[in-house]
Amino acid sequence: MRTLCLYIPKLSVQLALRRKPELEHQPLVVLAGSGDRATVVEAAGGEPGRAALTGIPAAQARRRCPRAVFLPDNLGACLDELERLAGILRKQGTPLVEVGGRNHLFLDMRGLAERFGSEAAAAERLTAIATTWSGFEVRAAVASGRGAALQAARATRRRPTVLPDDEGVVEEPPIRDRRGTTLTARATFPAPLPQAEARMRLRRVLARLAALLVVNGQGFRELTLTVGTARRTQVHLRSETPVSTVTEMERLLAGSLDEGRLLEAADSIVIEVARLGPAIVERAEAPVASGHPRTRALREPALSATG
Repeated sequence: MRTLCLYIPKLSVQLALRRKPELEHQPLVVLAGSGDRATVVEAAGGEPGRAALTGIPAAQARRRCPRAVFLPDNLGACLDELERLAGILRKQGTPLVEVGGRNHLFLDMRGLAERFGSEAAAAERLTAIATTWSGFEVRAAVASGRGAALQAARATRRRPTVLPDDEGVVEEPPIRDRRGTTLTARATFPAPLPQAEARMRLRRVLARLAALLVVNGQGFRELTLTVGTARRTQVHLRSETPVSTVTEMERLLAGSLDEGRLLEAADSIVIEVARLGPAIVERAEAPVASGHPRTRALREPALSATG
């Protein structure tokens, strides 16, 4: 599979500067997490070699760079920007675009060489589109597979790199247009359950959903919980960062479950998740939820686990 990677260096820092331009000439360090468990996601400015801070604990970074400005992680803003660019590229290039991580996109090259004249011409055109619409530096590379394309894009400085076709590369899952794709896990009960038992069943539903996400290497950023059949209560929540584990899902749902008696006398539970993307590791400690109960018709799930 010939893949184009569009890579935006230090996207976290650049988005932070867009919000706070007064920090432009100061050394910046973006952290994921809080307290002693925080780690450096990106660093920029100041003396050469600051990029070597990436991945070290926050306390160590503060000792090494006492004059730096330390900023909280903005992974959600990075993913929002990449999703926005992906939407533009789907219209002007190919619908086969996916967010690959916190600072890069992958595009399937099928048909693009013929359309633009060559792989190099296609890469240059799509890089120009991404640069124009983002306002950031965008590096690009074409290779046989995601990993090789990302590695080459990171090393590229000017024009896009086009690596020769490698027939020996391990076959990868295809790049798909995942707009509107959802995952659903559900459970129905022969009789309404007490709230404590319903919570236990909810955790089992979340575990099945987490297993589906692990198989696909995915996380999600939107969740809908529907409780009951005849009398339905529905809560729609959004997370700034990708969610993929049971613990993260429970944190996302915690506020809704603690308010009122959402699971009281439940005879069914349905969890549907959307805005699927990579299960990125560099994230804040807990997903931040926003939303409120409401009723609406469920979309048809793309993949489900029932039990």
